[in-house]
This record gives sequence, structure tokens and C-alpha cells, in this order.
Amino acid sequence: EPLKGSFPGADVPLAVYQIDHSPIDVIFVDETYRRPIGRGYLTIVSDSCTRVLAGFCASLDPPGALATGLALAHAILPKAQWLAERGISASWPIEGRPAKVYADNAAEFRGTMLERACKEHDIVMENRPKGLPNYGGHIERLFRTFMHRAQTLPGTTFSNTQERGEYDSDGKAMMTLKEFEQWFGTFVTKVYHQRPHRGIGRVPPIKLYEQFILGTDTQKGIGLPEPVGDEFKLRLDFMPFVERTIQEYGVLV
Repeated sequence: EPLKGSFPGADVPLAVYQIDHSPIDVIFVDETYRRPIGRGYLTIVSDSCTRVLAGFCASLDPPGALATGLALAHAILPKAQWLAERGISASWPIEGRPAKVYADNAAEFRGTMLERACKEHDIVMENRPKGLPNYGGHIERLFRTFMHRAQTLPGTTFSNTQERGEYDSDGKAMMTLKEFEQWFGTFVTKVYHQRPHRGIGRVPPIKLYEQFILGTDTQKGIGLPEPVGDEFKLRLDFMPFVERTIQEYGVLV
């Protein structure tokens, strides 16, 4: 039977973020010779209350601590400069430290870096209860939405080999990772955020977010979240690190 109801604790924006990874159903090309170099991976951070995409990271590397940190930093920091650098004329107003980040039990979501960074910024890191896959339903549906749209791009691998059929994914590939990042940012801000969402009463995610922040005729707004004072430090805090000890012979690199 379908499980109805809202995600526990996600009553306002930034109360609960969910994070997860997925392969991208597109073959990318390199920026110099425009030759196929394989698929990439997408890490997304979603606000459970409003379904707004808070941030993401697209990478050619397999999921790990680096993509996790980059996606969370992107979710927390303002995005006006990020949009301007990619020539995307749209608004992406969500920013600020979430109260809780929810993830599955993958190694990159249980590492020392993420624990230390979340503790440093007063964020609770919580892993999905084992045997309860419904707790990841929101973000998995979001991935299906994004990958379904990505399958319209040249060089798509589709969902499986049976669906791909005789389509030559490598031969049709023509998009670099940077170009995909620009396309994805445009799709999120101009299409996904603006489209009515069935899971939140058929209200567009960005409109629901703005209603919570600014308020409505019948509901007082919660106000803007506290801005990050040192953006550079936050980025560093969410980067992988290696501990080394000082011995008599010095430091082993």
C-alpha cells in the first residue's frame, strides 16, 4: 500500500534536507576533442518540506565525500553568483544551514569529514533506518523526474539497454559535463521549481518556499535564514581531509 503523509520533522524549509547520488543517464564528451568519456554522477540535496532543490553536484567521479561536500556547500550558500557565471537568468533563493541532513547508509554519508563539518555548523546528520526504504521516497522520485528529462538529451543511455535498443549513445554524445551543469541548473530553476507539484498540494516548489519565508494573508512568514558569514571557510569545512601525525622524522605525506 502507498505510504501517505509528510516526512517526519519537515514542517518548514531547511528543517530537513535529503541527499543522495545517482548515475546520470547521459554519455559526456571531453571539452577538447569532444569525444565520449562515459557517464557522470549527480548528487542532489532536496528540501523535504517544499521539494525545492537546494543544491547539487555533477561529477565524473564515483559518489564519495568530495561530491557530498560540494553538493552540501552549494545547497547552503547563495547561488546568485553561481547562476550569473553560467549565464542563467533565473532566481534560486534557497540558502542557509539546514537543521538536519538525512541520507542513506552509504560510506560517504558516515565519514569523519561530514560528521565534523555538520558539527561545526550545528547540523544534525542522520542516516536512514535500515529496512525502511520509504524514508528515501521523496529524493528517489526527484531523481526519476530529473533522469526522465535527461533522457531527452543527445547521448542518453536511457533507463536500461532494452529501452535504448539500437540507439548509439556514444555516437550521439555531444554534451560536456559543464554544459550539462548549465542545462540542469536551467531546468531546475525555470521548469522544475515553477511546475505545480502533486506531493505539496499542486503548488510549485519555489512558490511554497516563498510562502513559508515571506508569509501569506493567513500565515506569518518564518523570515530569511541566517546568512553564512565566511563562505570560504564553509567550503573548506565540507571538503575531504586526511589526518597526519607529526613524528620524530617529520610528517609522512
